[in-house]
Amino acid sequence: MRAFLRFLFYLLYHPLAWSYDLVAGAVSLGQWNEWVRCMIPLIQGSTILELGFGPGHLQMELTQKGFLVYGLDESRQMAHQASRRLRKNRVPGNLVRGLSQHLPFQTTFDTVITTFPSEYIFDPYTIKEIYRVLVPGGRLIVLLSVLIGNPHIPEKAISWLSRIAGQGEMTRRENKINEISQLFIRDGFIMETKYLSFRSITLLVFSGEKPSGVGE
Repeated sequence: MRAFLRFLFYLLYHPLAWSYDLVAGAVSLGQWNEWVRCMIPLIQGSTILELGFGPGHLQMELTQKGFLVYGLDESRQMAHQASRRLRKNRVPGNLVRGLSQHLPFQTTFDTVITTFPSEYIFDPYTIKEIYRVLVPGGRLIVLLSVLIGNPHIPEKAISWLSRIAGQGEMTRRENKINEISQLFIRDGFIMETKYLSFRSITLLVFSGEKPSGVGE
């Protein structure tokens, strides 16, 4: 089953990347991008790095709000989708193809954000790289999953999309939430778990801070 889900993940982010918005919108009844926008008030500072920018919606919105935004994604097809969206809306972009385990940035960022990431976010090399590129006092925001309370939103569909994205069922139990936090704490982050209510759903967010004074 895991191999099958990995294959679906590959299709959705690569040859079928053009359908990502359709799939995400369908299973969330059009709320997917609204969930992502809920992260904007958590952002601090002015220089932002988004990991896994996907179709580029958050890149466009943050840039339009005056942030200096960079983005990294492994998928050539997603990079094409995002670049086209930014050009169409006459929004400048700083998009890079690459791996989160080897971030191609010497620039330091006030906030690193990722929304509905796949399992790369749990990779120790990814965590170390995020820590490296954050300024002291900088913030990490991970919108990991959605807990459904609305009977009209197909919870099984959301669950399947999350599993396709590599998240599995990790966030369902409190001990797993603690395990996730510990992955980041080991590398120096001060972690906080947030449950943000939005209409009839709950967004599960991990917020991390690189302590002030580190690297100064």
